[in-house]
Amino acid sequence: PHPGRMLIESDPSRRMLNLAALDARRRGVDGRLRLLVGGAERLPMADASADVVLSTFVIQLVPGRAGALREMRRVLRDDGRCALLTWQASREPFEPEAVVDLTFDELDIELPEGGPDPRPYTSPEAAAAEFRRAGFRDVRARAERLEHRYTPETYVDVLEHWIEDDTFARLGARRRAELRARLLRRLRGLSSDELVWRPALISVTARRPR
Repeated sequence: PHPGRMLIESDPSRRMLNLAALDARRRGVDGRLRLLVGGAERLPMADASADVVLSTFVIQLVPGRAGALREMRRVLRDDGRCALLTWQASREPFEPEAVVDLTFDELDIELPEGGPDPRPYTSPEAAAAEFRRAGFRDVRARAERLEHRYTPETYVDVLEHWIEDDTFARLGARRRAELRARLLRRLRGLSSDELVWRPALISVTARRPR
């Protein structure tokens, strides 16, 4: 962050805020960070209180997406800037996900019910139009591409400690070890290219008019 500027992070999850606090202490900027519990549709901030609003991989999970964009506009000062990064609607297959489904089904491990289905933007044009309807100007939206190269080990680590952490935590040590072993065996049979995750993204920048 720019010297002298305060960073405010809002999230409905206290767990995510705790992780942010740990990272801020590690970077030595915790004195300039305020953590607030609140969702995107009702930001716990005063009108015109922010110079910049950043949103990463959240908007597709918000039921009232248009309301969340209006909240971003509300908390921005005149001429304030907004930058957003989110997934683009895409059906591109990723082979490790098929391996996970097969292995969980084979071991009869039940996955928990998910939350609301995400609603990602279908195109940069659709994202830009929604920002303009929310009152933003100078809207720029474009398609991006993330490329992340996994190994079998790093993919299983992400699965165990993030994507399906609750499921792994419910398993006993022996069953968890069996699950890891089967996943690793199958993932090691994939090519290096099949282990590269290339999701489509959309980035948007916009300005609150004076």
